[in-house]
Amino acid sequence: MPGKRDLEESDGDGVHLEDANKRLHISSSDGEGLLQTIEKKRLDFYSEKVCSVTLSTIDVYSCLTCGKYLQGRNEGSPAFKHSIEVSHRLFMHMRTLKTYILPENRQLRNAEVLDQIKYGFRPTYESRQVANFPQECKDLNGQPYLNGFIGLHNISNNDSSNVILLMLAHIKPLRDLLLLNDDLLDKADQFVNKLTLLIRQIWSPRLFRRHVSPHEFLQYVATHVKQPRSLNAHSDPRNVLLFIINRMMNSSCGEIRKTLTENIQGTVTVSTTKIVSVPNDDGNSIKFVLDTRTSKSSDIRFWMLSLDLPAKPLFKDGKSANSLPQVKLEQLIRKFDGTVEQHLKESIRLNKVTQCPPYLILHIKRFDSGKFPVKDRNQTVVEFGQEIDFCSTKYQLFMNIVHEATKPAMNQEVPVLDENSRWKIQIRNDKDDTWLELDEGNVRKREKELLFLNETYLQVWERVTTA
Repeated sequence: MPGKRDLEESDGDGVHLEDANKRLHISSSDGEGLLQTIEKKRLDFYSEKVCSVTLSTIDVYSCLTCGKYLQGRNEGSPAFKHSIEVSHRLFMHMRTLKTYILPENRQLRNAEVLDQIKYGFRPTYESRQVANFPQECKDLNGQPYLNGFIGLHNISNNDSSNVILLMLAHIKPLRDLLLLNDDLLDKADQFVNKLTLLIRQIWSPRLFRRHVSPHEFLQYVATHVKQPRSLNAHSDPRNVLLFIINRMMNSSCGEIRKTLTENIQGTVTVSTTKIVSVPNDDGNSIKFVLDTRTSKSSDIRFWMLSLDLPAKPLFKDGKSANSLPQVKLEQLIRKFDGTVEQHLKESIRLNKVTQCPPYLILHIKRFDSGKFPVKDRNQTVVEFGQEIDFCSTKYQLFMNIVHEATKPAMNQEVPVLDENSRWKIQIRNDKDDTWLELDEGNVRKREKELLFLNETYLQVWERVTTA
């Protein structure tokens, strides 16, 4: 078990590289030699920080030579034994980001390579820097990438989570809060802490490799957070988004709650009037009329608006885009302008959005709760442009999450009749008005005029502000 000294991480034993000769009995050249043992390409910034020997998350260090996570640095600890058995000497503490030489148990600092590694584990930002994002960057191998527009590893069919994490990373007020408020890394609850760190890594201009893994965040959610039944490995992005938003709203951070409600949440007024039966004038039949005396209305806050597609055609006429039914987005969104009646069992309902958020999230309902929800989904093509007028507000399309069905593997003992879902996100780079599609590790340009040909499922529209 680690001692009290390890947990406190006192600065009293710190030494500079230049005076290592006196304090550690190693020459300056030996100190430089230790830095040469660092293998940056083997470091893992994205896995859960848990000791590979004790499975503890307390007082964990990263070996800067092989990348293993090991506990403690006092005599007999896994990190101490590792330094003796394989002669790996440099270890960085995962909470304080201080580097120590083992087995001497002395701190080493003031080295550029250590600063690079610290930034990899915990990126920090300034407001002037964030205002110029995204920017062209290069990884360790000299490969170019655009920060923020990078792929996330699909660890185990978690692409439905990946597209939502990228969506949240690009909602500017939330992004800026997570990048600039360092308290969210230290004082917030662990869910917000892990989410903040992941968003910071997505926007890092100094990535060692031009992709990021959400492993640490997803592992924490899987093992520490109670999840609703609707959330599982094959969840649709809508459920993932609502889960993350609700979890953030239940956090102790008031700034996050305020940012979400001011930028994503809107209000819809729902009016309901009962239908009653009355006899006709001839007395031989009845008719149904609205009983205005039963009319009532209520204001409901929403995170997204769900749009209903027209019913699927009874007979299919091929599978090309031209053969699929098509509908305009403007027609679907009329559901919330207060003029389109929804006929319920015993009443009529009208929905009218009375408060539009700066970021309007639209959900297009394609799946039902049948036996084969993916195979039997509604594939209606939704036509949309780059701008839309809604509730006397002009919006510009900002993000588009699309669905793609794939055939299941056929070498399984039990036949699977339903198809698999694959999710991608298309994001507009407002610096040059180009669209990029993020599909796992692949980043491709897309023509904005052809975005509607995909199976759109979720969209984010950004309110256009007039100068």
